[in-house]
Amino acid sequence: MKHFTHKIFVILLAVMALLMPPSSQIMAADEGASSIIMPSPSLLPEDVVAIQLLGLQLTKGDSSSVEMRQVWAFAHPYNKAMTGPLQRFARLFDLPAYRPLLGHKSHQILRLAQGEDQVQMQVQVTGRDAKSYVYLWVVGRADTGPEAGSWMTLSVSAPAGGGTQS
Repeated sequence: MKHFTHKIFVILLAVMALLMPPSSQIMAADEGASSIIMPSPSLLPEDVVAIQLLGLQLTKGDSSSVEMRQVWAFAHPYNKAMTGPLQRFARLFDLPAYRPLLGHKSHQILRLAQGEDQVQMQVQVTGRDAKSYVYLWVVGRADTGPEAGSWMTLSVSAPAGGGTQS
């Protein structure tokens, strides 16, 4: 099943890469022929959140999986400084607040507010447990390094209400 899920993820990434503007950066993953979509100023804030949610939907939380590496690729440098290396970041999804994101059934993204360099979005997730979870996803533009000008995730709140039955 894991191999099948990985194949679906790689196919979806390939389709997304074809639909994105040519300036979007695609980087070969460390292992295998799979690709990871990298931050690019041409991606919208909703694109960033959708890419991360797809990775979370298809991963079991293994830090070495291409799906988790995809989620990590869009973590803002400030976020990475707070959460530590990828292995530590992946363990955040073992926490009850963020566990519903792993393997979730569906999600909806709604833009709430936007400043010049920051956007807040409401993300409603239907977890594997059929409960609905609402997260506040904050993305901001990276201001330095190779990601400068790209939207990346600054923070994700714990879900409001802790999950309600759908």
